Amino acid sequence: MRHLIRLEPSGHEFHAREDESILEAAKRAHVPMEHGCQVGACRTCVARLLGGHVAMPAGTNLSDEHIAADLVLPCVARPRSAVLLEVHPDVGPIFGALPLPWTD
Repeated sequence: MRHLIRLEPSGHEFHAREDESILEAAKRAHVPMEHGCQVGACRTCVARLLGGHVAMPAGTNLSDEHIAADLVLPCVARPRSAVLLEVHPDVGPIFGALPLPWTD
């Protein structure tokens, strides 16, 4: 099944299948998204889930507090419905204890 993905504030829209990550779908649709490791470790692609549902594997580099604040990693998040994400292209790589937007 395919779901509509919308990125704010850019307004980019594309469709993602449930068997692919949001980042994979964005790349397929030629929609630019910051990314690094593509396995949920570096947090470069961090985004805030404003609407919809995603599935993310255990073991990503997000704390329980980040997850509670609706942060997701599009490189490993798979859509389960239409999804609205807040993405900030100026965030860039975020490592270690450096603050994540919206929470730290």
